Amino acid sequence: MPNVLPSLAVLYIEVQRMSLCRGNGQILWVDIPETIVHNFEVVSKPEFNTLIRNFVGTHTITGGPLILIFSEAIAFEKFFAGLPSEQKESEFQVFYESVPFERTLTRAYPFQNGSKAIAINRDLYESIRDAFEQVGFQILAVVPGYVMTMMGFNTFDVETAKQIIKKFDTVKQQTMIAIHQPARTIQQQEDELAKKHTPLILLIFFVFLGIVLGGTILILRLGSNVP
Repeated sequence: MPNVLPSLAVLYIEVQRMSLCRGNGQILWVDIPETIVHNFEVVSKPEFNTLIRNFVGTHTITGGPLILIFSEAIAFEKFFAGLPSEQKESEFQVFYESVPFERTLTRAYPFQNGSKAIAINRDLYESIRDAFEQVGFQILAVVPGYVMTMMGFNTFDVETAKQIIKKFDTVKQQTMIAIHQPARTIQQQEDELAKKHTPLILLIFFVFLGIVLGGTILILRLGSNVP
């Protein structure tokens, strides 16, 4: 992977606010009205997309690689201590199924002498992902706020963002989801198809051209031999 650190940004997601920082000494934030996001659910995706588009446009923010951090206030967490290895997954699953979302992102992390299982709303994540991809960002990692705590940070500020960016290789190992690749557009698919078949098309063209030239030369020779 090429060096992404110079352009890497961190988006910290709270109940009704999102804060964006590239570690350059400034945090930009946008408040989220309850009419758009309520109880960790996106009420209106078109309005949410417009909110993010206006936020990026107002601050002249350029796209690039992005880390999403979901604050502990919007994550469901449960501590499990002393569980046998063979029992962990089933206990985690019981907890995940108790979370009041139809779809979730889940992962368990080491915590003291046990594990902390964490779940967030997948629909909320996907809405944020889609909105930021539309304005030129690419999501490289999705982590809960607990990962910040593991790194020794209790609040999100410029210094925290700088350290998260600096330790990106460590952070991405804690991601809750496989990296999402934006869907290719029809034009991109057509361009790839054209590139794939260009050598074959050229070969057919030159073979056809050779046949035509060969036939033309043969006809001319036969014509010249006619008395």
